[in-house]
Amino acid sequence: MAKKLAGAINITETTPVRTGKYTDYSGERATTREVTLSYNDYFVQHPENMGGEMKLAFENGATYRATSAGAIPNTEHRSKTSCSLHGCAA
Repeated sequence: MAKKLAGAINITETTPVRTGKYTDYSGERATTREVTLSYNDYFVQHPENMGGEMKLAFENGATYRATSAGAIPNTEHRSKTSCSLHGCAA
């Protein structure tokens, strides 16, 4: 077994954060199912380090791979990060 380095982040552990109902209209009949949004424990514990808000794709209007999850960019977070990296006028 590999030795864990001090300060290493475990990227394999995920936590279910919430669920959403998705209706699929692609078949002969519409089917609704519950979809779980899970993501890395580190970001559950430190959402301030995420560059956006985690959403299921259908919650953002996507129809292709609608049940996949992703971070929707947050312009406020980007500007704060950019200012801390590059400096901004106060």
